[in-house]
Amino acid sequence: MFYLNKKYGILCEDMESISIYTIANLYNIPVIGVKVISNNEILKEEYYKEVGIESQKFTEKLIKNIDF
Repeated sequence: MFYLNKKYGILCEDMESISIYTIANLYNIPVIGVKVISNNEILKEEYYKEVGIESQKFTEKLIKNIDF
């Protein structure tokens, strides 16, 4: 992470979703990823539990509104 921050100035990266996207793509299954960043180690930000709780509420509403 720190290498990419120094080289490209990024403040976050996503490694976990690629496996989900890869398998979904193999089976032609639509997929959406929702990532929430509640703190940033590079910027030495504090973790805020409220951000996690609110993001769960948002994700639940999002899923309920998707027309499967």
